Formats: sequence, C-alpha cells, structure tokens
Amino acid sequence: CKEDIQPNGKKLPVGTFPMQEVTLNNLSTFKEAKSNWLIAGDVYADRNVDRAIEVTDGEGILVNVPDDNNKDNLFTDFEHVDIDLELEVMMPKSSNSGIYLMSRYEVQLLDSWGIPDPKHGDMGGIYQRWDESKPEGEKGFDGISPLTNAAKAPGLWQHFRIVFKAPRFDSNGKKTANAMFKEVYLNGTLVQQNIEVSGPTRGAAFGQEVSSAPLMLQGDHGPVAFRNIKYRSYNGKKVILSEMKVSQYKSIDDTIREFLSQTPVLAVNTDSISFLQATQPDQYLLLYEGNITIPDEGEYFFTLQLDGGGYFVIAEDTIINYDYYHSFADKAIAKTKIKAGTFPFKLIYNKPSRRWRKGLALFAEGKNIARHPLHAPSSIHINKPKNPIYISASESVITQRSFMMHGDEKRTHVISVGSPIGIHYSYALETGTFLQAWHGGFLDATPMWFERGPSQLSEPLGPEIEFHSGPTIAFLKNKDAIWPDSIQKDIVYKQEGYELDDFGYPTYKMKVEEVVMSDKVLPNKDNHQFTRNIHLDNATSDTYVKLAEGKNITLLPDGTYAVDDKKYYLGISKSDGGNILVRETGKIQELLFKAENAVVDIIYETIW
Repeated sequence: CKEDIQPNGKKLPVGTFPMQEVTLNNLSTFKEAKSNWLIAGDVYADRNVDRAIEVTDGEGILVNVPDDNNKDNLFTDFEHVDIDLELEVMMPKSSNSGIYLMSRYEVQLLDSWGIPDPKHGDMGGIYQRWDESKPEGEKGFDGISPLTNAAKAPGLWQHFRIVFKAPRFDSNGKKTANAMFKEVYLNGTLVQQNIEVSGPTRGAAFGQEVSSAPLMLQGDHGPVAFRNIKYRSYNGKKVILSEMKVSQYKSIDDTIREFLSQTPVLAVNTDSISFLQATQPDQYLLLYEGNITIPDEGEYFFTLQLDGGGYFVIAEDTIINYDYYHSFADKAIAKTKIKAGTFPFKLIYNKPSRRWRKGLALFAEGKNIARHPLHAPSSIHINKPKNPIYISASESVITQRSFMMHGDEKRTHVISVGSPIGIHYSYALETGTFLQAWHGGFLDATPMWFERGPSQLSEPLGPEIEFHSGPTIAFLKNKDAIWPDSIQKDIVYKQEGYELDDFGYPTYKMKVEEVVMSDKVLPNKDNHQFTRNIHLDNATSDTYVKLAEGKNITLLPDGTYAVDDKKYYLGISKSDGGNILVRETGKIQELLFKAENAVVDIIYETIW
C-alpha cells in the first residue's frame, strides 16, 4: 500500500484493492448518451484557439462536442455512495465543464491556466450553490476556491483524484451528515480537503439529496475529453473495535518473547489504541484485547505500522506477525478472507528502545469499505516545527542547493532556482539536467533544516512537473543506441560551476570530454513556461542532446511537440548546428538533437 500516513499534499492516497475501470470502447457504460457524447482514439485541442477540439476515430477517450441542439449531460450506469474517483481530463482553451458526484455536487472543470488567484469557478473549485429567491449578488453561496491553481495549459491531459463521502440519512430519511469532499487532487496537488457541501451545487441534475446516485459529467457548457476513468465505491461501513482493555508489560528486547508470566504494570479498559497509553517512553510492551466487528464477509487488508515489533490476531488466526524492530515508515500488510461478525482480537506492540521514535497505527480496508484507522489520531507521532521553514523568492532570484526527490530517486547534486515571478525549477548539476519546474511558492526546507534534517531534502511549494532524469549530453554510436540512465562509463563529466547574470539567474558550465556546454534556463513572466538556451563548443558527430522523453512525442500542427502523451508542450525556436529527431527506444520515445557542427545552439520552450 502506498498511502502516506502523514500526507503533505503532494502524494496521492492509494488504496490496496484495485480500482474498477469504466470501459470506453463504446457508450454502453453510460445512460442514454446523446449525440454530443462520443468515443475517440485521440483528441487534439489547439491551445491557442478557443473551444477547439479535434477527434480521431478509435477507443479509450470519452469526448463531449456540444452544439446549440445537442448538449446533454452524461450519467454513469452505476450509482455510488462514498467513492474514490480517478480520471484524466483535457480542457480546450476557454472551455468549461464539471464532474458532479452523485449528479449533485460539482468539482469545476475550466481552462484556468495561469490564473493567479483561482476562485470556486476555476479548475478544481467546488462550485457554488444557488438560490434564485435571494437578492441579486447573494444568489450564489458556499463556493470553495481551490487551495492553489494546479491547472495545466489547455490541450494537456490533467489528472484528478477525488475522495468523496456521500450524505448520511437516518431510517426516517432525515439527513444526518452533509456530503463531503474529503480530498481533491489536481495533477498530484491537494486542492480541496474536508469540504462539506450543504446541498446540491448550481447546475446539479437534481435538487433532492439521496443516499446513492450516478456520477454525472456536464455536457451543456463546452467541449471536454475524459479518459482512464477509475473508481472504488464504498458502502460507508467500518470495522469496529469494542470492549477493549490494555495491559502494559516490560519489554525484554527486540524479540517478543513470553511476557504473560509477568505482572502487568498497567491493566485498564480503553476505547482507543494509542502508544501514549504507555507509562514510559520505551522498554514496554502493550497488549490490547477486545472484540472486532467485521461488517461484511469478504477479503480485507490490514496494515500495521509501528516503531518496534508487533502481532495482530483475530480469533485464532495470526493476521500479522511483525516481530523484531521496525521503523514506523515501514508497513506490514496482510490480506485475509473473513466472515461477517464479531470476533476476539489481540494486538501486541513491543517498544524496546529508541524512545525518540514513536508511533502505532492499524488500518483496515475491505473491497467496499474505505481504508480507515483503527487507532486514535494521537497514536501517530508527527514531529513538526511550530512554523514550517520556507524559502521565499518573492523579492529576488534565489539559488538553493539541496537533495531533492525526482520520482522515486533522491538526487544529491541539485540546485533549485526561485524567481520573483513565481515560476521555479530544479537542475541536476552532475548531469546537466533540467529536472522539474513548478509555480507558486519556492521551497519548503523543513526536512532539510528542522532539527537534524536527516533527509536533507527540500520540497517544491507548488504544483510541479517532472522531466527526464538522465544526462543532457551523451555520445551515441548511432541514432538507435540506448541513452544512458546516468553519466556514461569512461566518459569524463566535469561540472565547472555557474555564473549569475545581473538578475541572479545562473548559466551552468559543463565539460563532457572535450564538448563544452553552456546552459541557461529562464522563466517567462506571462505563462507557465521556461526558455532553455544550450550552447555547445567542440561538438562531434556522435554528440547528442536529449530534450525530452515520454510514452509518445507528437509534433502538433502549431509546430510544438506534445510530450509524454500530452503531459507538457515543448517548442523549439532555434536548432543551429544539427538536426532534431524523434526516436523510439523500448517503451518510450525521445526527442533528441544530433550535432552536425562543432558549434551548436539550441533554444526551446517548455510549456505546461
């Protein structure tokens, strides 16, 4: 299971059971689809033309192309209660649409690229409710703006993840709890969290709230495309612990040995699980005993995290054997099939040493039951400063060295450059690689500077986009040779520092064998884009420069390239001294420059 216990707004919560995919080879998974909805194999939305969308025959993409006479909404053939929804959406320039949970509660879809202060009507907003009986200027209410603008440029695929909780009703049909957007992620960035919705938002298909209903995609506003629609639907039930008691014993060592022969130093009834119930910081063992109620028969995942060792037992079955010492960051995950009913359980937590490391967590998840904690919130120890340590670039260009994560890899020779115009990037000095870019705040240095700063990491403070990770320059025997993942063996890569211009932007200097590279990356103040200037001296016929890689790279009609299945755009404005080529290697395509002259100049724009 990849879900973080301490979410930082950057990582998506991922459940353990697989998501169910909405088939898009025809419209049979939807109710009475009208003619404005169709299935396509590819779509292209020119980022410079309002509401333009072009469709290519095929399967896998759902497209809305409305006109004055055909602009109906689309409803799924399944109904949902609580749901974890994941999909990708493409917004043409100036277009507008919406995702309506239960056909009633809208997450707004809008071309909001570059808007500095997004509102409820922008991409990722929870749209406002509407009361026609109220005075002018007060009819709209309860709209919620996204926490940040994570929208990409029109014509690019954008990823949503929505964790939604349906309203609750008692046996008489009276509402007892409002609908809630627990989390909404846009392009990997948290934009909504724990937002209650008191009733249907404007444009809802129905005014009456219910306990379950279909998902609705808005079709009466503008063209839009969807793909990779997946979901988990939950029934709102939970695994329950009851009639618990906790006993505390002395811990012998990292191994859980016979301890019941001891006289416990603590034995009390409890209604929660928490390491804070121990009477000392370490050298203890906690034994929880009680009943566990399983609401539905079927398969369940149980996840145990702790600083130490432990066991989890239901009835006579040992579900998790996690003896010896483990870090809280590790996870013991067990899958078991169990009948509905109430059973005795035992949970053992052995904490022999390392008092500064704390935490005890137990999670449960069923096929139709959302992952939820069985421990108290206090049982997860989060050591945070009173105030996070942020680095601002609001007044001048800032350069900062640190470690940074790039995908799953920790990069150790990274410089990040922050700009007062709010567009920033990171650069790998050892390989001369433009690693990632983002907008918004500059850096969170808390993991690097708080207390011992063990990770030495800094983190972007805005929605980031990652590029390829390998070296910028390589020597290839021919155009089909494999690009190296890191610096080439027996090739000398020498980083020769950087020079700052009058504004503080660096120009990087690198020597690869006898090839001398000068590299400068500059932000564009009007858009989310960077211009990169690469100059080479002493280039040879086997010198190549990698500009991009991805699942596929397509040359668009406007002359730019759509990279990694329309993840971002790359426009080449200068390519002197060689040729541009797109090649396929394995499962990816690469955009390369092959040097033909000793002196090379490349200028390209990265737009997202």
